[in-house]
Amino acid sequence: MKKSYYIIIVLALVLTLYYGVNAIFSTSFEIPTTQVTQGEFIVALNENGSIDAKRSMTISCPRVRGLQITWLAPEGTMVEEGDPVIKFDASQQMTDLSDNQSNLKININSLERAKKEYTIQEKQLKLDLEKAKRNYDEKKYDAPRIGEEAKMEY
Repeated sequence: MKKSYYIIIVLALVLTLYYGVNAIFSTSFEIPTTQVTQGEFIVALNENGSIDAKRSMTISCPRVRGLQITWLAPEGTMVEEGDPVIKFDASQQMTDLSDNQSNLKININSLERAKKEYTIQEKQLKLDLEKAKRNYDEKKYDAPRIGEEAKMEY
């Protein structure tokens, strides 16, 4: 039984050496070949994975209620400084702007009217003050005379 093990081991060792040495020193290679036919020659390479941009920027917009995107630059498009990348529907904001401009004009007119009324009221008060001063001056000199007349009547 020991002999058969030795024979198997020696046979395995001889085969291993034969094929190992043959593989090392062999100069023939098996190159796959096929018959050449005329037709479309297609070279295709399918790969899976992901790529990252060499340089990228994050762009954000202001938080405005009701802001609708109407146009967006296609993903991956190269843009230069100043090129639009997004457009919004500004109809609501334009409506709000015209309403606020109208309110501003109304308020400016109200302010001008109030200033004119203030100027008129200020002039009227100055006239009333001058009138009161004249009246005071007249009464100041008339007071002793009226006092004397009152004493005489008494």
